[in-house]
Amino acid sequence: MRAKKSLRRIYQEKEFLEDQIKAGKTIQEIAAICGITVITARKWMRHHKLISEPVKKITPYYRSKEWLENKLKNNVSEIEMAAECGVAATTIRNWLKKYGLYSPNPSTIPLYKDRSWLKKKLDNGVPVEEIAKECSCTVNTIVYWMDVHHLREKPDKLYKDREWMREQILAGKTRSQIALSAKCSPYTVNVWIMRHKLNREIEMR
Repeated sequence: MRAKKSLRRIYQEKEFLEDQIKAGKTIQEIAAICGITVITARKWMRHHKLISEPVKKITPYYRSKEWLENKLKNNVSEIEMAAECGVAATTIRNWLKKYGLYSPNPSTIPLYKDRSWLKKKLDNGVPVEEIAKECSCTVNTIVYWMDVHHLREKPDKLYKDREWMREQILAGKTRSQIALSAKCSPYTVNVWIMRHKLNREIEMR
């Protein structure tokens, strides 16, 4: 049972969802943050009785020809559209093809290959995990291109310090509270809790 509990996703936690709702996030935005579908986000919000309206079928933005055309006019790449909708870049590409549309910035040229774009993200303190999520790729891919571009992540990342993270957990802080202190997202905190193998500390609280 413990093994299953340790794999619990952050979007399944009532406390996390409540924090996002209080912050004014929409279901679509919560889904994008967690890398899940709107349907899954709504399912867990209803499970915790955080929404009471009947389930309505919502057409994702990327299925709208008008929405896609507007993004293309604004020179938005497939990867950027995918990150906004919380889907893979291939999904965006498939819907573009369905409507006979073509992106001037195809996902065959990923954003992380642009040194200035990647440097700006790192300089702004965006965690590698979140850059990878935005680009719909693995952390290892971002790390590889950081090496290619001779870039390094800022060293002052509190969430990478196991003892600091452990102290926050023992103090009873939520992932959202830890994220606020570490200046990152709850998703990144969750990733590093798993990496530090601190799940048991949470279970024993």
